Amino acid sequence: MRGLDTKQIGLALFSAGWVALGGLCLIMRDFLWQYEPVPAWVPRLPLAPISAIVLVACGLALMFARTRKIAALVLVADLLLWLVVLQPPVVLKAPAVVFTWLPFFEVGVLLSGALVLLSEPALGPHLRFLSNGRGTRLAQILFAICCFEFAASHIVYGAGTAAFIPDWIPGRLFLAYFTGVGHLCAGLAILSGVQARLAARLEALMMSSFVLLVHVPSLFLTQLPFWAPDHRTIWLALFIATSLSGAAWLIAASIGCRQRAANSAAPAVGVA
Repeated sequence: MRGLDTKQIGLALFSAGWVALGGLCLIMRDFLWQYEPVPAWVPRLPLAPISAIVLVACGLALMFARTRKIAALVLVADLLLWLVVLQPPVVLKAPAVVFTWLPFFEVGVLLSGALVLLSEPALGPHLRFLSNGRGTRLAQILFAICCFEFAASHIVYGAGTAAFIPDWIPGRLFLAYFTGVGHLCAGLAILSGVQARLAARLEALMMSSFVLLVHVPSLFLTQLPFWAPDHRTIWLALFIATSLSGAAWLIAASIGCRQRAANSAAPAVGVA
């Protein structure tokens, strides 16, 4: 993977995913269905279009260095709202069910990607607690924990995971369990630091393959897949998967940055 610009790949996918998600919500004049369980008493209009415009603006702003940190800050705040306020009521309805936690930890992956971008050098005075690699390492730990949930969902629901894989790919049940083990190994490697960069890149590559092998082909099926009640769900899943893979590439690009940041902050020591 020498010469692979993981950060640029991550930025492109992460930005495109948010622009597409916001655009889809703007067209439908609704919040992110299934993914952002906004209470029924919250007025859809005008809040949903405003939320969609914010997502599009953030996605576009991520593409430019001068506005990237502001966009990342808005996304971190937005994603924390999802994680702390919107998702817990859903999870608490069935906390012992692995699948119930999946959207919660998918939000966690998106948060880790935004946090990595927010933790880049030249932080403002109010964000110094994320400096010297602390914010980057926090994002990596969050991502690793999310990998454990993905591993559990693949292993516990092996048959269901295999059903997502196209019929023309052989050994679908084996691949379901194999990718689950891959998620587990990636999480352990990122947490421990043992072959963390390689593991993170392989994890990002695997998540990107889900976009290409599962979500893109679903757009061309003559019948809706079993997991999608309508076409907008297919598009939603595609855009979310794109954003998730972008966050994974950003995490992969960040591996090793914490140590370099610490070294650059350390005072120079002369040798007489």
